[in-house]
Amino acid sequence: MPAVENVDELDRSPVAHVGKQTVITKRVGLVTVGGVSAILVALSLAAMRITGLFGIERFDSTEERLLYIADNQAVYLTQQSFMMLTFLLAVPAALGLYRALRPAESMAVIALAAAVAGALIGVGGALLNMSLWARLAPAYAEAQAATRPILEVTYETLIGVGPSHQLTWALLSGIGVGLFSVAILRTALLPKWVAWLGLFVALAGWVHLPTAVFPTAVWDAWVFHETNFTLFNVWMLVVGVALLRLREPASPGQEK
Repeated sequence: MPAVENVDELDRSPVAHVGKQTVITKRVGLVTVGGVSAILVALSLAAMRITGLFGIERFDSTEERLLYIADNQAVYLTQQSFMMLTFLLAVPAALGLYRALRPAESMAVIALAAAVAGALIGVGGALLNMSLWARLAPAYAEAQAATRPILEVTYETLIGVGPSHQLTWALLSGIGVGLFSVAILRTALLPKWVAWLGLFVALAGWVHLPTAVFPTAVWDAWVFHETNFTLFNVWMLVVGVALLRLREPASPGQEK
């Protein structure tokens, strides 16, 4: 094969063209997978919220909660399964968004790292809840009256870990969403309104953090939680649609 005099000649060669097409196809494929995953995250969150309507928040005592969970295990395990699916799908969604916003360089990398770390912590929290509800609640329902206080203490100790998982996930996901949104504004590879919505979602998430840690009569933590949940759900949906509509890969000249 004759030597190539310059890069332009290499770009025009059939072999190079095929190679570039392969790279572009792979990149568009990852963006597409990310878009589909983001939409599935939104759908999974909606399904989790529907099953979550049968919640235990209305019970004031640990005894009532555990007995209710023991009688409705299928509902709670389904809810946590959707939650874990949401976190698992968030990983390819973040990878697709990172690929689309790769020209943002270090900002996109940090956003990806925060989003993936938050998702993995979320998976850990979901697994903890599933294990707790699947084993402890039935044991409590079958236990003698003298044994139940010990199981109540165990439940309260373990369930106390849940909020720390949730808060850590909220903090990391807020960082990820915020940085991805800034990357969108810097690169203009996705609609800017998606970025502004993402910044609002990140801000709402950060505002929610102190209300969850220090609930007061002024701050209704549940209202903030539901608002943040809904906004994040909507943002994931619009990001998924935007990624699926992205026809050109991000900066094709980056890979040669």
